[in-house]
Amino acid sequence: MGDKVNNFKKLLYRFLFFFSFFSLCAMESESDDVNECPICCSEFKESGDVDDSEELVKDIVTGDKLFVGCDARHRYCAECIAGWIHSRAKGGERATCPFCRKDLRETTPSVPYCLIASLEEYRKVFPCQSPYLLEYARMGDLANLGLLLRRPYIDVNVVDEEGNASLILAAKLQRLSVVERLLKHPDIDVNKCNAAGETALAAAEHKGYSVVVDKLLSDPRIEISVHDPIGARWLEIAAKKGNLLCVEQLLLHPSVGVNSRNEQGATPLIEAIKASQETVVKRLLADPRVDVDISDSNGGTLIMWAALAGNRAILEMLLSDDRIDLKKYDSKGYTPLMCGVLGGHKEIVEKLLAYPEIDINEQIHNGYTPLMLAAESGKLEVLKCLLDDPEIRVNSVNKEGFSALMLACHNRRIMEVEKLLEYPYIGLNVRNEKGETALLLAVNAESVEVVQKLLNAGADANIANEQGITPFMLACHKGNIGIARKLLFHFHIDFNAQCKITRKTALMFACQSGKTEIVELLLGNRDINPNLCDLDGESALVLAARNGHVEVVGKLIRHLAIDINEQHKKSGYTPLMVAVRNGHLGVAWRLLRHPDIDITLKDFSGDTILDIVQQEGNQAITNLFEQFLKIKKKKHHCVVQ
Repeated sequence: MGDKVNNFKKLLYRFLFFFSFFSLCAMESESDDVNECPICCSEFKESGDVDDSEELVKDIVTGDKLFVGCDARHRYCAECIAGWIHSRAKGGERATCPFCRKDLRETTPSVPYCLIASLEEYRKVFPCQSPYLLEYARMGDLANLGLLLRRPYIDVNVVDEEGNASLILAAKLQRLSVVERLLKHPDIDVNKCNAAGETALAAAEHKGYSVVVDKLLSDPRIEISVHDPIGARWLEIAAKKGNLLCVEQLLLHPSVGVNSRNEQGATPLIEAIKASQETVVKRLLADPRVDVDISDSNGGTLIMWAALAGNRAILEMLLSDDRIDLKKYDSKGYTPLMCGVLGGHKEIVEKLLAYPEIDINEQIHNGYTPLMLAAESGKLEVLKCLLDDPEIRVNSVNKEGFSALMLACHNRRIMEVEKLLEYPYIGLNVRNEKGETALLLAVNAESVEVVQKLLNAGADANIANEQGITPFMLACHKGNIGIARKLLFHFHIDFNAQCKITRKTALMFACQSGKTEIVELLLGNRDINPNLCDLDGESALVLAARNGHVEVVGKLIRHLAIDINEQHKKSGYTPLMVAVRNGHLGVAWRLLRHPDIDITLKDFSGDTILDIVQQEGNQAITNLFEQFLKIKKKKHHCVVQ
């Protein structure tokens, strides 16, 4: 009984759509514009043609989104075509376009919501078979692949979770026969990209499968101007990887851009030079279409990149080419010789120096010479090579007044400094625009080894910069005890010398920055005057108190010559007042413990330290002074008794 009911339902569905089916067949010769739905015969209306009194505009679906090879001019109401697909599924028949009888796509993205249920129902009756296409392409199963491709509803461009279509998978795995079969399909997208932006041609190029590349290039639909994710074209990829056979094949293609640039402005020839691909460079140089006078976005020429890469064979190829200009600069002003120096390639530098066009002392717009670059970047072998040239000017300076020796000291290049100091006419005490010497720069870089080498060579430690800061003052400010001791060992240092701008001494610099070891070293000298004041009228003790350096204050107040109650010449503040004003509890506690501390002194506003404590309102400091006063009162009471 149930079978009869089901058969009756099927007959009923077929009967209901029988008339509409044959009516739609009569519409084979459609006009250019379809203005009504072929199922419900209602006229399509745009949203601008409907006023508020009319019904809402129905969703319209175009045939190209639903049916394989269908025309976008074929339009239907979404609800009507949903019913049509549903009825075909119930009847066990494949859904086709009511106009052109094209088969329903197996993948239908971006459809109205009302279609989703009907499509799901349809897929239960007719499951998707397109994913099998990917598996057959991956396995190289040509027989089953061919069977699937004969079916009109198969989506030949279906992709996996990584966006790889069947053609990309076949190209990646070198399935030549599969590639050939897929290329015969009229709907195959030969330029389709995966999620990484890679096409079938790019996949074959990256793998170096020249046979597959050759086959793909023979297809007129291939666009070799399409970019990969990093902006390099196919010829650049092949050139970079050194795949000479692929380069040869690409050069035969009429639309290949032999001088095309990537995002950095590099051409295939530049990429081959960067990657030191000698055979590819030789082949590209032989092509008359290749521009050898070209440069990248930063002005880098072929000879510069060859020098930077350090490939002697490629450099010789370029040097033997009369079209190459050795005197070109890049955007930073670097020359080919400078590129060889920065690359650290001694053989390249020697080769370039043999050419009369190369100037060993040439300076770029910031005044740097090849020797300065070698010293700054730590290219020792290149530095030796340059110093051996009789035309070298070792004491040249850049626009900031830095010599090669200064740059090496500034960058802690120990071996380079040692080599430069061997040069007989090296300028040891040359000063830059800020008055800094090589020794002062070495102290600033805190390189004990470089300082030692300079002192052994006879560098003058008493030369100050334009602010009057000597190497010893700088060492004290930085707290480098090793450098400070070396300077004391080699030179007679005036411990009370003051900087001509701020009037600070070495002790003041150390106290201000809280360098306890340096303070202890300086206070051990009997000639030190700890009560000197700077331009602002602050002594070493005031500077330590202001900055909250408890240990430094402790070292200072133990010195016999220190004046613990010295008042500031402008404000009348004592060190204790400064500590309280800045909220330094530990410093205040250290000062209060000194037996000579005087809490009755007043500043120039007439306030004592107790008044200042009350004004600041710091509870911890208030408690400290209350305790101090109690102890003092107790001691006074005991003395009276």
